[in-house]
Amino acid sequence: MNPADKVDRPRKNGFQPAFYDKDEINQLLACVKGTLIETPVMLAAFYGLRRSEAVGLRWDAIDFQQNTITIQHTVIACRLNGKYEVIARDTTKTKSSRRTLPLAAPIRKYLLNTILDSPAPSARAFLILSSAHSI
Repeated sequence: MNPADKVDRPRKNGFQPAFYDKDEINQLLACVKGTLIETPVMLAAFYGLRRSEAVGLRWDAIDFQQNTITIQHTVIACRLNGKYEVIARDTTKTKSSRRTLPLAAPIRKYLLNTILDSPAPSARAFLILSSAHSI
């Protein structure tokens, strides 16, 4: 007889999501306005994107004619062999994470203004760039 059979397994606590209300979202967006993280925070707040999805967005994922945004790339940062690495993938966390969403009017306007305020991006360029024009 195995003595472990008499032990009750610990129960896994269910995930309890927490959501920002309208005032908290507005306060958050006001705090990041004009910073390098404004675009990813805005996209994450509006669409509920994971950090890797927001950072992985490329300009070719935005269809201004069809007014859609397609989530199909991810970018993560990690330490490999003691070295900081940025890994870009043409996949999402799960198959169902790969999706096309409507491009909401405020986000469309924001992205169009972003294009007007900077040099024309290539289609494969990432939306989110550091001041050094890298991910």
